[in-house]
Amino acid sequence: MIKRLLSGFILMCFMLTNTFSVLAQDESEFYIQQKKALIKEVIISKSALSKFSSGEKYIKQIDTFVAKNSNNLNYLIKVRNKLTDIEYQLEQKGSLSEKEKNTLKVIQYFWAKVDYQMLLTTYTEKAEKMQGIEAILQDIPEEKMQEDFETTISNTEVDTVEAEIIDLQLNLFQSGTEYFDALTQEFEQLTNYEETGDFNLEVNIDEENIWELHGSIEVSDMSAKASNFDAQISGKVEALVDASLKGQEAFTYELSSFIDFISKDGNLYLLLDKLDVSHNSSDYGIIDFTSAIKKIAKENKYIQFSDAETEEAMSVLKKLNPSLLKEQGNTLFAQPMFTAYKKEGEKYYLKPTKYACDSIKELANIFDPFNGTTCTTGQYNDLLEEYGQLGIEVYLVIGKTQDTLGFSYTDGTVDASGSIVYTDSYIASVDIEVIPDQDRYPWEGAALSYKRQAHLNAHFDASSGDIAFFFKSDLDRNNNFTYIDYSGNIRNSYEQFTSNLQLEGHVFNGGLEYTDNGGTKLTLDTSGRTNTANNIQSIYIEGTLIQDGTEIGTLRSNYISGKFENELMIQNEVFDLDVTLDGTWDTTNKVITSLTEETSIVIHDSWGSEESYELFASNFTLQNKQIQWKLHINNDSGEETISIETTGSYEKDHLVLNNTVNINPVFFWSSNPSHTRDNQRSNAISELYYAVYYRYSDYGAYPKDIEELKEAVSLYSYIDFPTDPLGAVTINNCNFWYTYQVDGEYYEISTCLENENWDGKYNYSIGNTNTYNWDTDEYETKKLSTEKVYINGYTSWSAYTEEAQVEDDVIVHVNLESDTRNNAIYLYLFVDVIKEGKKIFDILVKNDTTRTYKKVEINAPKTSIPVEDLNF
Repeated sequence: MIKRLLSGFILMCFMLTNTFSVLAQDESEFYIQQKKALIKEVIISKSALSKFSSGEKYIKQIDTFVAKNSNNLNYLIKVRNKLTDIEYQLEQKGSLSEKEKNTLKVIQYFWAKVDYQMLLTTYTEKAEKMQGIEAILQDIPEEKMQEDFETTISNTEVDTVEAEIIDLQLNLFQSGTEYFDALTQEFEQLTNYEETGDFNLEVNIDEENIWELHGSIEVSDMSAKASNFDAQISGKVEALVDASLKGQEAFTYELSSFIDFISKDGNLYLLLDKLDVSHNSSDYGIIDFTSAIKKIAKENKYIQFSDAETEEAMSVLKKLNPSLLKEQGNTLFAQPMFTAYKKEGEKYYLKPTKYACDSIKELANIFDPFNGTTCTTGQYNDLLEEYGQLGIEVYLVIGKTQDTLGFSYTDGTVDASGSIVYTDSYIASVDIEVIPDQDRYPWEGAALSYKRQAHLNAHFDASSGDIAFFFKSDLDRNNNFTYIDYSGNIRNSYEQFTSNLQLEGHVFNGGLEYTDNGGTKLTLDTSGRTNTANNIQSIYIEGTLIQDGTEIGTLRSNYISGKFENELMIQNEVFDLDVTLDGTWDTTNKVITSLTEETSIVIHDSWGSEESYELFASNFTLQNKQIQWKLHINNDSGEETISIETTGSYEKDHLVLNNTVNINPVFFWSSNPSHTRDNQRSNAISELYYAVYYRYSDYGAYPKDIEELKEAVSLYSYIDFPTDPLGAVTINNCNFWYTYQVDGEYYEISTCLENENWDGKYNYSIGNTNTYNWDTDEYETKKLSTEKVYINGYTSWSAYTEEAQVEDDVIVHVNLESDTRNNAIYLYLFVDVIKEGKKIFDILVKNDTTRTYKKVEINAPKTSIPVEDLNF
């Protein structure tokens, strides 16, 4: 633990040298994305507001107000909070009058404009501040920066400090030896083995009115090897494809061959030996391909598939082998990453060494081999310059039995300092303090204090107490907690989150509470015991969810000695959720030995009637290694749409599942796909609207016809000009298409709908058909399209009737067995689909092999033919 903490501390200053530029790039990208999103909100809310009599008047007043207060960020924040409160009060009323609905539209536009201006103002202030900092830094002469790091101590003192740094680095790295060893062992097993056995794949499709297919691949006497990302598979392969498309001649292709497939250093090699191929195709491409592979097989040569990017990626992967990393680490930290350049009192002040610069360059070379492996003198000077600009000073105090590594940092807005006192075997103490400018942030700051076998204390206070955490504890001789007192809170004008935890001896209790201005309150209380190793032995959690003063949800969770019981219930006007989950955990074998689960979701009618239906029901049991599971999903008519029944068994490394899935196509067709198509039409019109808006912003005029609208879509949208989900059909004089009309300052984009929209009509339109005349104080509406009454539902057009698409239930069987005991790699998967009592699809995958973990050698073939040289 000591080594890992000290390693991060030593390298922290050096790694921070590039942080500012990265943050600037991320912030710029974040700003662009936020700006796009807020522009869209402004457009949508402005369009909605402009559609009632005084809308344009409010738009002008809001625009004037926001522009006037654009630089007063604090005032805009207050305005935004007030708008949020008013909007919340209106939304809580439920049913709104027409006047209240219009008020809500005013608030939504006002809110969008304020948010957009706040984004612009905030980003401008940050940009100006960063530009000011950069200007100051640029004025510092490079020679002065180098002088700051001139060595003013003797070579003997430098050697003493560097020896201590090397010792610390190696101790740090070697403390992770156990981790590297475990990681290496796991990596070696995953990437070094030989597997022998058989593999089968078979697919059958029988849609007699459309097409039929039978395909299979069988690999017998298979040998599969892996060696640190290289692989080799060999064996006898028999493959068959037998397919027929309605109205066309059947196609048959059979292949039998011994294959040797090698993946080495990112290159692929394929050998076909004793090849036997037959087919009935008259296609020249298939004929040429077959002739080519027969010729290669006769010559007994490998086909080579190469790709420079794949080779480079594989080279990088191989260099990340944990065993190599461990070896590289011992070499890397055998020289000092930091050196001393001056001494004040007992403190030796440190700077990065040229070796540190070279080492980072060498590590980067793994991913960019063309960037060199050593730093030039100029690059090292740049590193020192950036290091100095950070304002961080790192120092080392060498003592008789303990050493101290410390730092200090100041930039005019925050002061930070800290130190770690350590020996070769443990950390004795840690003290860190961060204090921001108290004139701007009074009483705010953060601190950490640790003393081995004594205490660990910390606090963090920001935003004048809106974010605050306090942690106090005592440690025993084994450095385990004997006492903890923790509390924390996060709050703003909309919500508050508080938490606490107390531990004394081996008994603990605590809780958390969340509340918001919407009347929601969530509380969780917990209690339990720990064992002598401070691991949780038992824990009990109880929670409640309250909405508008009424308890709508409860949670109870209990764990003791490997047994757990959980229950969650939520009941409100929309749905009821009931979940229970109980079981037993074998702490020795790390496996669940028993499990029961029951889940139910009941949906209530959204209009407050007493009607309700069970949407989801699940019941799962695992007992004595046997599995049973039933799941049902229903539609709003109470009809079962999907059901799953599962039986099987489970133990560590061995799973057997037999699943039957029943699918009622009514679920897919009778849930009114016409509504889905209408939503697609609405979304398409919105995209067209944005294209018109941006075209007007750039050229001061709307597209004059549908062709110019298509050009605008290609310029300003990420989509192609939309087509109707049904195509260009006409029903009851309604053209299912997108219509664009323009008349000077008025335009309209419209389409037909299959269902009534929100205005009770069967067409949908959007555009600038409303304007406000400031001279006459009148609001004008110019409707470009004629009113039409279109069909309702799907009773008038048999060509697209949904009832005609309803079919019998579809049954799917999924049978799975996986067994990895005793080095076996056994997988059996069978899936079939039955429709109208007939099997229309099935697939079988079977792998029956035995794996031996060992080092194997994989070599590329001595002779091969590049695939580019094959003529087919």
